[in-house]
Amino acid sequence: MAQYGVRHACGHDEVHRLYGPGKERDRKIEWLETTICSECYKAQQAAARETASKQAAKANADAGLPALTGSDKQVAWAETIRRPVVDALIKTRDKVASVNRPQWASERAHVEAVKALATVAGEIIAQTSAKWWIDNRNRFCEGTIDGNPVMVWLYIQIRERGLAPTAMAEFDDAESRRRSK
Repeated sequence: MAQYGVRHACGHDEVHRLYGPGKERDRKIEWLETTICSECYKAQQAAARETASKQAAKANADAGLPALTGSDKQVAWAETIRRPVVDALIKTRDKVASVNRPQWASERAHVEAVKALATVAGEIIAQTSAKWWIDNRNRFCEGTIDGNPVMVWLYIQIRERGLAPTAMAEFDDAESRRRSK
């Protein structure tokens, strides 16, 4: 191991510990000289996060979403989490509401499922705790239904809360018939 001083493309000098054969170290130094230093990189990333947060906050405010509560740092992070989730929730809610009843569902089950989905989506959209959005950020990505990760979250919430018992029973029957074929 050896330490090498490198002048980065940003003009700053930084010491790097490099390992391996001389040719590999020389190649690494050449590459490092084309990059920005770690401090400039951190500043660049912070600026990008701030810009993304401000854009998400503006889009959320323009969409009429309530302001988030929490520390400035939590709110900034949560705004970027909330924006794509809310978009997906609204898109999913509207799509399910406008789609014809599936073959496996009775009219009652379909109406029940649409109402349950609107209820859960509305509760999530109305959530104002930045901490809640941060704590639940990965739950919106646990698998997909028809390529939609938010649909899994909605399905789990509807099932756990017992909001659409007829629809869930008919869905379970349809799934068991499909699997037994």
